[in-house]
Amino acid sequence: MSQSTEKRKYARTEDPLPIEMRIKPFEGQDLASKSWSVVYAKNYSAGGVFLYYAGELEIGLFVELRIHIPKTSTSIYCIGKIIRTEKCSQAPGNGVAIFITEISNQHREIIRSAEKLINIKTVFDNNILSAPLVSIILLDWKCRESFHIFNYLNKQTVPREWYEIIWIEYYDRRPSEIEKLLAEGGKEGKPPILDKWIIMYMPDELYYHKHLMYNIGIAACKGEIVTICDSDGIVNPSFVESIIKSFEEDCNIVLHMDEVRNKDRRFYPFNNPSIEEIKGDGCINFKNGKTTGLLDKKDIIHTRNYGSCMCALREDLIHIGGADEHIDYLGHVCGPYEMTYRLVNAGKKEIWHQEEFLYHVWHPGTDGDDNYIGPHDGFNMSTTALEVRQNGRVFPLVENEVIRLMRSNQCDTFDLCQTINPAYIEQWTHETMDKSSKFKKLYHYEFVGSYMRYNILKGHKLFYAIPQVLGNWDLTNQEQRNHPLILSAETLHDLEKRVEQVPQQAAESYLSKKYTLIENQVTHVPVPYFVWRVTDSLVFLMHRKYKSIQMSITNRAKDKDLLTGEWYSFAKNLIIKLLLRMKDNRDARYFVIIPKRILKKGFRVYFHLREFSSTFFRKF
Repeated sequence: MSQSTEKRKYARTEDPLPIEMRIKPFEGQDLASKSWSVVYAKNYSAGGVFLYYAGELEIGLFVELRIHIPKTSTSIYCIGKIIRTEKCSQAPGNGVAIFITEISNQHREIIRSAEKLINIKTVFDNNILSAPLVSIILLDWKCRESFHIFNYLNKQTVPREWYEIIWIEYYDRRPSEIEKLLAEGGKEGKPPILDKWIIMYMPDELYYHKHLMYNIGIAACKGEIVTICDSDGIVNPSFVESIIKSFEEDCNIVLHMDEVRNKDRRFYPFNNPSIEEIKGDGCINFKNGKTTGLLDKKDIIHTRNYGSCMCALREDLIHIGGADEHIDYLGHVCGPYEMTYRLVNAGKKEIWHQEEFLYHVWHPGTDGDDNYIGPHDGFNMSTTALEVRQNGRVFPLVENEVIRLMRSNQCDTFDLCQTINPAYIEQWTHETMDKSSKFKKLYHYEFVGSYMRYNILKGHKLFYAIPQVLGNWDLTNQEQRNHPLILSAETLHDLEKRVEQVPQQAAESYLSKKYTLIENQVTHVPVPYFVWRVTDSLVFLMHRKYKSIQMSITNRAKDKDLLTGEWYSFAKNLIIKLLLRMKDNRDARYFVIIPKRILKKGFRVYFHLREFSSTFFRKF
């Protein structure tokens, strides 16, 4: 029997393509719905498209299609006629063949030469693992330098088949380190270091959205319990066992684990420190066997690490609509805690494990440097997520289409490409973020050294020189970064040249014209002041209402602390004797004054002031 060859004017593209579709009304029919449905196209060309649709469509029906092509500013609009429908086991609903009847020649050529729009692929799948208890979802967006977490997750106290590990890459990166670990495990006959490796191949001009990646993991995983955790964290061998036991004790929970963090740079590049070393020198949040977040009872939202590790039943996450893909969560200010708050609104209990922790050591960019940050409360907690705690909302503002179909029992099988809304290709670009008033870039600044009474910092792709008389100046504040006394240059050499051209007394002269407030227990007094070089005397204050004001340092800090301008370190060894004698001959008072931080223009300084046993804040 001979096989006939299908002849096409335009080559059919086999790359999966999500598009938008709605039914076009015909004469005498009521207007169709204005809303578009995201559908999955198996293949497409300028002549037609074959897609999957969850509902029933009749042959002969006309539909409107909107196809988003990468690197184009507009969507391609066309009209097609349904010429064939068939049952499909590969995807939910029916397969639908549509012949394009109306399309412009320009758009026809764009489709003909278009690159793939969405090409998410599973590049490794451990099909042997069929029914794990726990699914661990790990994310990357071309940012991970070390992949040590695989070593820790593959040395757990429970059998390896009890949990699966899913690695999701947002862009097109395929690290050789992961491929090497997979190959080595195969040669040694060990279980693979991960069970599913998904690469989304999102265009480089798009910014990352962790919540979309969460939803892909939720949709693709097989476990009863979904765990989303820090992809460069360190875990104990009891990590997975603790998760399972927590849900065996009470399944009506959303479980969090706090993270012990160490800021010491001796562990970078990652050199496999022990957990005891991480809890040692450089650790910033561990005390008496607990994180400081667990010990805190007043402000846990900011003292506990809500993004470290969150665990919930997969069916519960699907029931609330998965992670919210609203644009406010684009970039750094986001996290699984957004789902935690909605799970709590749905009746779940928020639980923090009291003995199991994750551990994290310093690496470049650890605090989100050079990342876009959306609306937040000043401490990088999303205000959009925090509002959920007040309004009781359960469902997301923007729900993933596949999660929606799962929630409504319309989807048992699907293709990964269905999880990505093609509209994101235009909405999530760097250009869009730059123009948005909602988003700003987050920068951190690193102290480089001192030069001619200036502190030199590096950040924001520039070098900055800050007069030491300003103290610990805040360069993340744009107003302070643009202060007339702050110098900047692209190279350290050019910056030093600029410093050399500045008269030595310029900063002191500038500050001497400023006024501030000094506060004591009786009154607020405006005081003209200036800050002199940090030597034997820190500050001289003079005012006519005082007979005399004297200030001296009885325990000086080390010179290196004085020169760097690190006032927190300086304050540890600093005692200032301040003698105040008023006209009414009040007794002299002695204070310990500890500088806290300089704020914005106007040189307002927060001091922590202690008078014998009394402690209160002074603002001047």
